[in-house]
Amino acid sequence: MKEEKSFTITQYRANFGSLITGLLCLYNVFTSWGDNWYLVVIFSAGVIICGTFAFYDIKRVLQERQPRG
Repeated sequence: MKEEKSFTITQYRANFGSLITGLLCLYNVFTSWGDNWYLVVIFSAGVIICGTFAFYDIKRVLQERQPRG
C-alpha cells in the first residue's frame, strides 16, 4: 500500500511539479511587488519559464490519456 501511494505521489510530482513551482513564483511576485524589484524580476522569469514547462507537461499528459486510434 505504501509503495503504491509513493508511486502515485512521484507520478504527480513528475507531471505537475512545474505547475506548482510556477504558481509559487507567481505568488512571490505578488507578495514582493513594490518591495524588492530584483525579486520581482527573478520570480517573473520563473513564472514564464515554469509556466511554459507546465503547459507542455500538461499537454503531454492529456495526449497520453487519449485513446489512440
